[in-house]
Amino acid sequence: MAPVWIEEIISHSPHELRLLSTDPWFWPNVEGAVYKASWISVNPGAKLKASRFIIPWANSKGRLQIEYRGRTCYCIVGPNSAASNDFLRVFDDKDNIIAEARDGSEGR
Repeated sequence: MAPVWIEEIISHSPHELRLLSTDPWFWPNVEGAVYKASWISVNPGAKLKASRFIIPWANSKGRLQIEYRGRTCYCIVGPNSAASNDFLRVFDDKDNIIAEARDGSEGR
């Protein structure tokens, strides 16, 4: 199990982005504010420092929800099969996978 941490949020968009972490153990700290199951607003051009901001593990019942221009997706981390390595996976609002990337740390 290899966690994926967010240490910085940078917006290159002209539109607001909102993030919601529902991880049951880690609550994001962004610019000194703790977000326990509450939305984080990222303004256009923002550059924010973060700590304790984890993308939830697949079996934790948590997720990182992303809202942008009226559309929503969510991210989790975990294997894509019983014998696979860990992946960061992104799903649409109907639970269809729309992107995935192998987590290179793999516990190292």
